[in-house]
Amino acid sequence: MAKKVEELQRQDIRDKIARRLASVPEVRKVCADQEGNVFHVRVAVADDRDREVRRKVYTKELEIVGEFETFEFEFAIVTDADGLEDFVTSTPEPE
Repeated sequence: MAKKVEELQRQDIRDKIARRLASVPEVRKVCADQEGNVFHVRVAVADDRDREVRRKVYTKELEIVGEFETFEFEFAIVTDADGLEDFVTSTPEPE
């Protein structure tokens, strides 16, 4: 029972991360996976060299790190959304 509750909590956190990043209009897909205390988060955008888009994504990443202080995060901005199927969470609707 405790393991099921823990898995639900982890999924809830992954969903919150994905929704927060998906609120940036230029984000095409967000995928996240958790390994121990570390969340690995990939953010797919149309153009990863667009400074304004990167700034918006970085701002959301800082909000996430501040909200979930007990975890560590590894973020990456990528352009190839097709390569993200191996990760657990696909982008839900923005919050």
